[in-house]
Amino acid sequence: MMETIAAMKNGPVTTVTITRLAMNPAFFSEFEAAFRAISADPEVRAVVVLSEGKAFSYGLDLAAAFGEYGALFRGELAGTRTKLLALIRKLQGAFNAVADCPVPV
Repeated sequence: MMETIAAMKNGPVTTVTITRLAMNPAFFSEFEAAFRAISADPEVRAVVVLSEGKAFSYGLDLAAAFGEYGALFRGELAGTRTKLLALIRKLQGAFNAVADCPVPV
């Protein structure tokens, strides 16, 4: 069970619902995993993304992000900055999975 999204397949259409309006660290891995699975399913012909809330998304959950990744933002050395860049690229993977999806989203 995912904590930040729900995916439901109804025939050739899969609906991905954002269930938590602020994107915490779990959102990124769950969203990417969902879209990688959707992309691998030959029966899916379209994807609808929607939100349970009035707003589509509030964006990044800063408290959760800084709670988990805060040390990377405080470091001034190249090693810490390299880790931060790797994290940003990892989080970007969630949105790359949408862009890479072979069916209309």
